[in-house]
Amino acid sequence: MSEPPRNGGGVSDTGAAFLQDAERRQVTVVFCDLVDSSRLSVRLDPEDLRDVLRAYQSVCVEAVRRHDGFVAQYLGDGLVAYFGHPVAREDAAEQAVRAAREMIEAVRAIIADGAPLNARVGIATGLAVVGDVLGAGASRQTAITGPVATLAARVQAEAGPGEVIIADSTRKLAFSAFELEDLGERTLKGIDQPVKLWRAGGERQHETRFEAARDGLTAMVGREAERDALAEAWRLTTQGKPQAVLVRGEAGIGKSTLISDFLDAIKTDFTVIAMQCSSRHVQSPLHPVITRMQRILGWVEGVSEVEREERLAAFVDRRGLPDTAPLLREFVAPPSASDSAISAPVAQQRRRDTLSALIDLMRRNAQINPVIVMIEDIHWADPSTHEFLGQILSAVDHDRVMLLASSRPDAARAWMRIKPITILDLDVVSKKVVHPCPG
Repeated sequence: MSEPPRNGGGVSDTGAAFLQDAERRQVTVVFCDLVDSSRLSVRLDPEDLRDVLRAYQSVCVEAVRRHDGFVAQYLGDGLVAYFGHPVAREDAAEQAVRAAREMIEAVRAIIADGAPLNARVGIATGLAVVGDVLGAGASRQTAITGPVATLAARVQAEAGPGEVIIADSTRKLAFSAFELEDLGERTLKGIDQPVKLWRAGGERQHETRFEAARDGLTAMVGREAERDALAEAWRLTTQGKPQAVLVRGEAGIGKSTLISDFLDAIKTDFTVIAMQCSSRHVQSPLHPVITRMQRILGWVEGVSEVEREERLAAFVDRRGLPDTAPLLREFVAPPSASDSAISAPVAQQRRRDTLSALIDLMRRNAQINPVIVMIEDIHWADPSTHEFLGQILSAVDHDRVMLLASSRPDAARAWMRIKPITILDLDVVSKKVVHPCPG
C-alpha cells in the first residue's frame, strides 16, 4: 500500500511555506490503492506492468473527473483525489463516494496476469487549507494542509479488495445517498481518537437533494429573516397570489436545509413537484422535467414496457386526460431511431403541447391543494428548462402556485423578470446548520 502524503496533502515542511492563494475549505479526500501490485511487479514484464498501471490510472482519473473531482497526486500504485476543491459542490462527499464506486468497477474490468485487478478506496472529509505549490509541469501539485488526507489513507488501509470505506466525517454528508454498513470504531495509525468506519454500498433513490435533506438533517438554527420571507411567500400563495422565490448561496451553505425546514413547517395540505438539475445534464433539454414525469408515472428501471403502458393509461384516465397519453409517452420515453423521422417543427410543437398539458395539470392540482414547484441547483438547468419555468410563471394568475428554486450566487435568467421574485441570498455569517448523526 502506498504511504499517505505528509502534512495531509503532499506538501513537505519546506514546501508548505510556498502555498499560493491558500484558503480554508471543507474537502473530501479519496485515496485509491491498487491491490496486490507487488505480486504483479514480480510476475509481469516491466513494459506490461507499465501498461497495466497506465490503464488503472486512466480509468480512475476518468471516474474522478466525471464527478467534478481533481486528481492531486499519483503515488506509485495509488492516487489521491480531492472533491470540493478546486470545484466547490454541495454534494462533494456524495460525488466522491460515487466516483470511488465507479473506480472499483472500472479497475475490476482490467485483466492482468490472467485475473481481474482490484482496488480499494478510503474516503474522509474535513477542513483543510488548500492552495497551489510552486512548480511547473509535472512537478506542479495542488496541495492541502491538514489531517484529512492522512485520515483518508489510513481509512483506505482498512478496506478489502473491491471495497469503498468511508470515515464518519464523510458518512454525515453522504449517508442519505448510499446504503452504508456500520463497521464500528477502528484505531488507526497516527490518528489520536478511534474512527468510526462505514462500508459504502449501492445508491439510495432520492428524487432531489431536498428529499435527502428531509430524510436526515435536523432543523436549521437561525436564518429567521429568510424563514419569515418564505413563510410570507407561502401565505400569499395560499391566498391565490402566485409567488416565485430563489434561494441563492455558495455550495454547502445550507440552501437545501432552509427549504427543507420551510416544508416541514407547513401545516396545511400541499403538493410538491420536485425537480433536480445536474451538472451532468446541462446539455439535456428538459432533463429535470422529464425525470420528474418518469417518476410520477412510475417509469423507473426494471419496469416492463407492458407495465409502463398500464401506468400511463391509469395516470391519464384518473385525470380525465386520455388524449394526452401519446404526448406524455413521447415526452418521457428514451429517444428512438424513429424520432429522426419526425420533422423539427412537428417535434417542437408536440413538446410545446406536452408542456402546456403539464402546466394545465398543475393548475388543476392547485385548485385542490396549493402547489410548490421546487427545483434544485437551477444554475445547472438547460435553456429549455428555464423556458419552461417562464411558461409556468406566465400561465399562473390567481393559481395557488409557488415556484421555489435554489442556485449558486448571481443566477439571472429571463424567467426572473416575468413576475416579482423574492431572492434570498444566504451568506456564511448567518449560517448555522446542525448536521445529522443518525445511527
